[in-house]
This record gives sequence, structure tokens and C-alpha cells, in this order.
Amino acid sequence: MRPERWRSASFRLTLSIAVLYMVVGWALLAFVHFNTRSIMERRVDLGLEAERARVLADFAGVDPARIGGAVLARIQYERGSARLYRLATGIDENVGNFTVVEGRLPGEGEWSDVSVRRAAGERPRHARLNGVALPAGPLLVLGRDLTEEDEFGSVMRETVLVGGLLMVVLAVAAGSFTGRVVMRRLAGFNAAAGRILHGHLDERMPIVGSDDEFDHLAAHLNDALDRIEELMAATRHVTDDIAHDLRSPLSRVRGRLEYLQISLPEGSATEAALADSVADLDQILDTFEALLSIARLEHGTPPHLAPVDLGAMTGDLVDYFAPTAEERNQTLSLVRDEAVIVEADRNLLFQALSNILDNALRHTPAGGNIEVSLRRRGESAVLRIADDGPGIPAEDRERVLRRFVRLDESRHLPGTGLGLAVVDAVVRHHGAELALDGADPGLAVVVTFPCGAQRANLTKLS
Repeated sequence: MRPERWRSASFRLTLSIAVLYMVVGWALLAFVHFNTRSIMERRVDLGLEAERARVLADFAGVDPARIGGAVLARIQYERGSARLYRLATGIDENVGNFTVVEGRLPGEGEWSDVSVRRAAGERPRHARLNGVALPAGPLLVLGRDLTEEDEFGSVMRETVLVGGLLMVVLAVAAGSFTGRVVMRRLAGFNAAAGRILHGHLDERMPIVGSDDEFDHLAAHLNDALDRIEELMAATRHVTDDIAHDLRSPLSRVRGRLEYLQISLPEGSATEAALADSVADLDQILDTFEALLSIARLEHGTPPHLAPVDLGAMTGDLVDYFAPTAEERNQTLSLVRDEAVIVEADRNLLFQALSNILDNALRHTPAGGNIEVSLRRRGESAVLRIADDGPGIPAEDRERVLRRFVRLDESRHLPGTGLGLAVVDAVVRHHGAELALDGADPGLAVVVTFPCGAQRANLTKLS
């Protein structure tokens, strides 16, 4: 069994239920065994006490000289039964139907458990004895051969042993069944949550109609999901409406300003002011487009994925930016494994990787190096874009993935603070992972794509 299986909630639940069933079953078997044994011992003692009363009554007034004959007559009468008799004192001492092999004869009113032999050559038997002082004076030892009780006890022990082993099997089976029933319901919740996480916002927790706690939990979660979906839809509609409503008039204003800029003499102050205004409007429109892209990725329809050769894409990416790197006197290199296939939306992924590489080029000084590497690691594909620019401090690497976060607090450099936020949204849209690491010097952006078995699991969820 794999180590993660031992740590799973399913295994722990099955083990807990199995142990509980075993403890309860063994406790019940132990109770039956010891209670039955106690009842049998009590039954033997009560039988000997009753025989003691009968003997005292029967031997009252008997001549001491005739005690031995009376005991022999009683032995003859009880032939074949489990009763034992023996005179321990008196004229006919040692008259009886047993001899002690191990242990001692009890005194008056005493009890003892001994091994006896009822006839020469027989195997020793377990017996319980009690001493009775007769009215005539001699000590008579009464007893019971416990062979039947011992055989019954042996059968009881075997039954308890077999029952205990059977209880282990039944406990494991019951624990497994109970655990599977519970985990099946939880697995339904987990699968539904996974599909919701991967964009199926209309998915809901399964309700089987048993009206149990799981159904009540599912109903409450579904109510919460309905409310969340309503709030998200309202927020998305408001954002989309604002972006669309503002983008159109801003585009028209930009067109008019650009027309005025063209109609004015080149180099005039008014033409320069119009050029700056057009640039500002372009930045505003880029901001709206980035926000809409993030909204579509985070709250839109599930991704439409298809096999993409990531090695070929990185080659195209480097070829596309090679002229820019050459113009800036930068070295752009590519190291890759061949035939790395991932499930992706090619256009979205190319846009995200372009943003990463464009950032690397813009922040790397002239004469710097940018390396793009693609490696296959087990069931993952790791794409790394590293530069030797100023980098990002470790404490700010998580923060820069948020919207509108810029390390240039004075805002004197161009940008909207949405580039990495868009990249992060695209990467999560593909079920991949984005990490920012130091490159000593510079920054390394690492994107890890699932493929193989991991990709199959994500596909099932989506």
C-alpha cells in the first residue's frame, strides 16, 4: 500500500470503525466466556453443597463401624456419575472412588481443586472437592469430576478463539463497508467541489434524498453556492458593463484626438499634448482589456483545451522576440526537451508567455541575458524564463501577482500593474502553477504544467 494511502481519511476511518467493532465484539465474547465459566463453577459448588446436605441427613445416626459400607453403597449407587466420595479419616480411611494425583484433600468445610484418578491406568482428571465432617466423627470428602465441564470449557475457548478471528474479519469488512459508504458521499462532494473549482459554476453538491446529515450539509452548501454565484454574476455584470460602457466612448475620444494630432503641424506643442493624451487613453484601454481578460478567465466558461506542443510554442516565442532582443543588444537563448505535449488553449497560453518574456526583455539592461528553458520532469513540464535584470525582492514576489501592484510606486514607468495578474489567471485557467524565483541576479518565472496522469485527473474534474 502506498504511503499516502495510509494517511488517507478513508483508511483512517475504515481502521477506526474496524477497531471499534473488534473491541466491542471481543468484549462481548469475553463476557460470554467468563460469565459462562462463572455460572458453571457456581453450579458445581451449589451441587456439592446440596450433596453435602443430603449426606449429612443420610448419615445421621449411622454406626461409625458401618460408615465405610454406607459410603461404598453410595459409590455403587452413583456408579457412572461425576460424583466423588472418599473417607479421609475413621475406621475405613481411604474408602472411595478416587485417589488424589496432584493437590491435597480438603479439611472440614474447605474447598480444593485437584487432579484425581478414578481407576488404575486412567488419565488424571480435574475435580473439585469439599470436606464434610459426618455426625459419627469421620471426615468424608465429597467431589465432582469436572471432565464434562472442562470439555465444555475447551469448546467455549475454541468457540471464542474462532469467534474472535471471525470478528476480526467481520470488523474489517464492516469497517470497510461503513468507510466506503461515508467516503463515497464525501467523494461526491469532493468531485463536485473540483468541478466548481475548474469553472463549472453551475455544479452543485449531490443530494441522494436520504435526509441525513450529508443531505443537510449538501443543501446548505448548495444554498451558499447559489448565493455566491448570484453575487459573482452581479459583480461580473457590473464590471463588464462599466468596462464596455467606458471603452466605447474612450475609443471614440482617442480616434478624435488622433485625427486632430494628424491634422496639426508636427512638432507643435498642441500636437505633443495630443500625442500624450492618445498614449494615456491607450493605457486606459489596455487596462480595461486586461481587466476583462481576467474576468473572462476567472468567471467565464471552463477552458477548451487541446494538445499543444509546448516545445514548438517556445521556439515560436523566442523567434518572435529575437529581433527585439537583438535591437537591445540582449542575448535570448532557448534550451528545451523535444515533444513536450500539454493540454492548453494555444492562443491564451502564447499571450501569457509573451507577457512574461516581454517583461524579461524590458527589465533586462542592454547586454543582458534571457534564457528560456523547457524540461520534462516526471509527469510535469517545467517552463522557466530567467533574466539577469534587477529582479523582484522575495517578500514582493507573491504581491506582484495581484492586480494593479507595481514595484515602481512613483508610476514614472509605463505599465498598468496587470501583466502578471493576467499571466497568473491564464496559468490557473490551465491547471498549472506559477512561481517567481531569484536567478542570482535577476528573476526566474517558472510555470509547471501537468501532463500525463495529472492532466487526466484534471480532465476528469473538468
